[in-house]
Amino acid sequence: MDVIATSAYSCLLPVTSEWSRLPAGRQIHVAGQAEQSESVYEASFATLQSLQKTLEFLGRNSADIVQLKAFVQPAAAAGEVQRAVQQFFGTARPLPPLVIVEWKSGAKVPVEIELVAAGGPVQADQPPIAWVTPPGMTKSPVYSRVCVVQTGTLILTSGITAAEQRREQSAEAAAGESAAVLENLRRIVMSAGGDFQNLVKATYYVSSDPASTSLNTVRPRFYDPDRPPAASKAMVSGTGVPAAELDMDLIAVPAKNTARCMFAV
Repeated sequence: MDVIATSAYSCLLPVTSEWSRLPAGRQIHVAGQAEQSESVYEASFATLQSLQKTLEFLGRNSADIVQLKAFVQPAAAAGEVQRAVQQFFGTARPLPPLVIVEWKSGAKVPVEIELVAAGGPVQADQPPIAWVTPPGMTKSPVYSRVCVVQTGTLILTSGITAAEQRREQSAEAAAGESAAVLENLRRIVMSAGGDFQNLVKATYYVSSDPASTSLNTVRPRFYDPDRPPAASKAMVSGTGVPAAELDMDLIAVPAKNTARCMFAV
């Protein structure tokens, strides 16, 4: 379990290994990145180096990281992820908070890591939200590599499922479940003052191959291909809800006063 909360105290240290404080200003949400290796430690360390390059492209560095989330296989290898994080950051500063979730993946991609980082002061000439493709990465119509936000208000949803849509094991049932989850989330985000044109981050937990495949097929019906959210998709053993093979949550910004901006390099 991890938590997001507000703080009334400005005198707190910005980060410890158990908690961090995201300062006012720009926020950087980086989608999951993964480097190949059959060693969980080596894959984790290389992925952290790759994430560092992404932050450097944005004018930031690893000192700005306020949270890491790692999807790892097997769960018993969580200690190898922790060891890689400790080695990467060294002793110059406290380690950022680390969330570890077990997922199912191929042997050569045992870990994927995403992060949230502080992006520095608000830039008056930039829009509240921007979708960024760093150099050397390909642009996708269903997820962004990075989302940079500079607004004081975020919309955060619960994890949403639609188990009632899955009455049989078929591609059609899986597609119906994915569509129902996304439709429910669109309704929730709109009720909070947002829309699907201003999404920041999506996290998908899928527990079957049909659920994963159907999500890939259905997402383009809901997302603007020029501004999809940063995202991570993890294959898991279960979603915690019987019969539900997809659990999804979103972060968005209110639609008012947002502007269109897409960076591709």
